[in-house]
Amino acid sequence: MEKENYKRRPNHQEFYEQIKLLKNEYQYLVSIGERPKTNKRDYVGDFLGISGRQVTNIINEFEKPTDNKALTKKLKPFLNKISGFIYIITNKSTGTYYIGKSESIPTRRWNEHLRKIFPIENITDYKFETLEVVPKSVDLSKREQYYIEKYYKNDPEKILNRQIYINGKMKRINF
Repeated sequence: MEKENYKRRPNHQEFYEQIKLLKNEYQYLVSIGERPKTNKRDYVGDFLGISGRQVTNIINEFEKPTDNKALTKKLKPFLNKISGFIYIITNKSTGTYYIGKSESIPTRRWNEHLRKIFPIENITDYKFETLEVVPKSVDLSKREQYYIEKYYKNDPEKILNRQIYINGKMKRINF
């Protein structure tokens, strides 16, 4: 074999650096409405000439999945200083949104919503964001109502919450 025809295969560290760049490229394409036909893992794998499973394995090699129990233990001192989180889940296609509160780690609540409300097959169409970390000295429910009212006033047609309080009065929303 001639030396100039030989191409060295990248090592895992090099693959990982390329994977990070391609994941960002994929997210950019999605953000401008040009979603690739394959999922992110397969898109990256196809580009690099490796399988989607290999992409996942390389990512896991460098980004060790966090054990939820260990994470909760590390966060416990922080969580003791707050009353909770206010979050918003937005459907990127329709602009509809749901505002909620969580006394625990927001991703735990997101997982509950995925099992009950939002279709998992369209997971990339939803954006989950924390709006506020609420300190112990502030009422969590009042902060939730503040955000619901604020967003409702801006675009009442897009809210997915079933009941809201506007100016202290409960209003039921029928879909």
